[in-house]
Amino acid sequence: MTNGSSSTGTRSCFTGPTPEIKKRIQDFLDQHGYRVAPVTLDDSDDDFAAVYTKAEFRERARREYVPYMESITAFFEKRSVEVAGREFPQILLIHANLLNADLMPDLLAMFRRRGYTFVSLDHALADPVYRLPEEYAGRGGFSWIHRWSKTKGMAPKGEPDPPAWVEEAIKAASK
Repeated sequence: MTNGSSSTGTRSCFTGPTPEIKKRIQDFLDQHGYRVAPVTLDDSDDDFAAVYTKAEFRERARREYVPYMESITAFFEKRSVEVAGREFPQILLIHANLLNADLMPDLLAMFRRRGYTFVSLDHALADPVYRLPEEYAGRGGFSWIHRWSKTKGMAPKGEPDPPAWVEEAIKAASK
């Protein structure tokens, strides 16, 4: 998101492992009337949501989630200016889960404090920034801001990771 406007979208960060497959996927989407929502504000809300379902982590996740999301927002605000030269309407990815349902009032308050309003996807995509070249093909999926910076040959910068305890809890649960 960016100060002034924002939009929600669906995760569409993985677009194909090779340029050829990426083109075939995009052709299929175009032929069937699908539109990619180029997520610019990508986060790990699903990791927090996974630990939130465990009673022993619920209060800690509840306490640390919104500050984490604010750190993600601040990172992408700054990176937007570095990559595009200005702020623009960003497209936020968050998942439908209990954590976001419970903390949505706090999350929205954080965005409002930062000067955000919500706009339609069409409004966000009308910004010329969404016509910047994006040439990434690979197995990973990540923010379009990272994709644009890679296409421009800029040095990579990673957004804040979730706290280590979140990753450790997820690993422990998968054993």
